[in-house]
Amino acid sequence: MSDLIDQRKGIDDFRNELESWIARDSISLNPEKFEVGSPEYALNIFLNCWIKKNYGNMTETLPTSKSEIKPPLRIKKYFQERFLKSFKYNSINDVGLSNTTICVSLEIEKRGRLEEKDYNFIMLAKDENGTIISRNNKSAKWYSHDWKVL
Repeated sequence: MSDLIDQRKGIDDFRNELESWIARDSISLNPEKFEVGSPEYALNIFLNCWIKKNYGNMTETLPTSKSEIKPPLRIKKYFQERFLKSFKYNSINDVGLSNTTICVSLEIEKRGRLEEKDYNFIMLAKDENGTIISRNNKSAKWYSHDWKVL
């Protein structure tokens, strides 16, 4: 019974936080000023791992299935022909309490040709079970909702 009461309280707290949520003011596009634990900080780690071809650490920011045994292999298979050469942040927009869209200019080498593309990464705050939660929750971790660029 107490679990049910705790669960209800958590839902009510989330609803109240959602109703009073306000987007962050002026978010810096300078990676050196990104706040640890922010969606842009998580994406910056992902992009730097991509440049270094560190597929294992890239999985920390990508959604994976609990049943997936070796997520880095799936990531490597997709990204091994797409080499990130450089990136630049264009905009960071808090869309909701648990959702931030980050537009990044990407310079990618694919099959020997350089391609430039602006890509919108949708970052979601989730808990260890993959449930979307408040960005202010201590167990929140940021994941890129969609990541198959080019």
